[in-house]
Amino acid sequence: MSDNEDTAAQPAVYLQLRRSELPCFVVDKCNLIPVDQLVEICTDFYQESEIMTARAELNPLLQSRLPRRSGTNKCRATMEDIVKTCLNPAVSLPQFYAVELTHLPPVGASHCDVSAILTELQALRAEVREVSFLQEEVAELRAQLYSLMSTSRSAVQKSAVQNNEFPALSETRGSTSEQQRSHDGQSL
Repeated sequence: MSDNEDTAAQPAVYLQLRRSELPCFVVDKCNLIPVDQLVEICTDFYQESEIMTARAELNPLLQSRLPRRSGTNKCRATMEDIVKTCLNPAVSLPQFYAVELTHLPPVGASHCDVSAILTELQALRAEVREVSFLQEEVAELRAQLYSLMSTSRSAVQKSAVQNNEFPALSETRGSTSEQQRSHDGQSL
């Protein structure tokens, strides 16, 4: 068998990697940030030449080319096309990566999806309620344990006193000091 037959029998599965900061950012954030905000962030952060370079990098990967935009909103319209392309599930894009992290826009809390934050907040509140319920339950169990321990101690002490297992402290001290005095007197 030749090398060509081996590769034809087994499908070539490999991860395509491409270095491009803008598509990397868009692919990473397109499911987290609303489209309008993502387009605004990119048009504010990237220069026109960088946006057009990203469009040129995506064109060979697509079945139909992205349209050339003109006019005053050329960058915004091109960015909308790029974002829509990245969101399209029918388009198979390679994995983009960024080497220069300074070429990625900083995204703050004002650019986050509020509904995702609210969903996370609701989940955290439910978790806190569960923890507080468990904390109350642990406090109740401790109180029960302390009451059982004090009940068992008092029961043991009562039974010991009733059975005269423990001599009274005053008797023990007195007898010990008398024994010690007699012992000290003999040694003199």
